[in-house]
Amino acid sequence: MRRVVLNLALLAGIVLFLALRMVGPSTTQQRNIEFFPDMARGLRFNSFSANPVFENGATLQPPVPGTLRIDTFEWRSGRGESDYVPAIGEERDNPFQAGDAAAMERGQVVYEAWCLPCHGATGAGDGPVTTRGYPEPPSLTLGGAVDMSDTLLFQIITLGGFEMPAYAAQIVPSDRWRSILYLRELQRREAAGAGGQP
Repeated sequence: MRRVVLNLALLAGIVLFLALRMVGPSTTQQRNIEFFPDMARGLRFNSFSANPVFENGATLQPPVPGTLRIDTFEWRSGRGESDYVPAIGEERDNPFQAGDAAAMERGQVVYEAWCLPCHGATGAGDGPVTTRGYPEPPSLTLGGAVDMSDTLLFQIITLGGFEMPAYAAQIVPSDRWRSILYLRELQRREAAGAGGQP
């Protein structure tokens, strides 16, 4: 019985809606009723204005811990990321030197984030993805990679090759050079017989 009453009420509602739709104007300049206008037009604060939402009362918040920043060196020197990209056909030396501890440390971070999954911690081509069916990449510490120029390695990281994807969208040019700097350190360790271990 309740179901019949509910169905009749729904039918009456539909008929009423259709009747009002037929007799009402086809277009109107009047806005619809808004029940939650703040969802469409949120409250906005200027960057340097006070903000009661945050505990420190500021709108502009400090970076989240762990956020990567652009090196202050690049800001001070006026050097942009595009300055690190070699022109087509240009051979370029790595702008970072082996004695640059900060560049080496950053290169290790980049290598471990982007290269290690395939090439392994020592560059031997035994990364964790190879245990999941991904083809083993060539060793970076033996064979052809040792003889490649830094520019060629930079281009391979940028454009990819064979089974390797391109990393131009993920790794900024300066970090590509830093990862090559760290790779050269892995190659040096391998040549010294340390097996790529520090």
